[in-house]
Amino acid sequence: MRGFTSTVASALVAVALLGACSESKPASDRVAPKTWAKSVCGALKPWTAEIQQLQGQAQQKITAKSNAAQTKTELVALFGGMEKSTSTVLTEVAKAGVPDVTDGDKIADQFVQVLTGARDSFATGREAVDKLGTADQAAFYNGVVAAGTEMSKEYGQTAEAFGEIKSPELDKALDEVPECS
Repeated sequence: MRGFTSTVASALVAVALLGACSESKPASDRVAPKTWAKSVCGALKPWTAEIQQLQGQAQQKITAKSNAAQTKTELVALFGGMEKSTSTVLTEVAKAGVPDVTDGDKIADQFVQVLTGARDSFATGREAVDKLGTADQAAFYNGVVAAGTEMSKEYGQTAEAFGEIKSPELDKALDEVPECS
């Protein structure tokens, strides 16, 4: 699971993740650890690739020659795309259910919390950058830095809980299913 959590973390580089919760599920509503891992990784892998693709596209379009208006347009599109993609994967991960392991409810909730936080963080960035004026480039870029700081703050509050996920049964399942490699 360590490799898996680093994959999720690297997808977000400087941005981030936050929260939701759900009630405890009866054992009959739980899914086998490998089934859960396959569903979650099957959703997260393409999401990670899409986030990286969106970041790459923005890096290509935002250059030293870009003015504040161009940069604003690209950052709003980047964060909006990341927000939309994360909303989609959040739904898919929630549908994966609860793994039939010790603290399965907590683990499933933490994945949902992290993705909810990511979506909310991207929305925060999109909204903050969208509100910035572009006439004063220095003020604009200071505003972008402030938006990034707020996004990182939101991430930090949730990422700590995600790092506390510990389940030998799930670690084994995540290591064994091809979707998680």
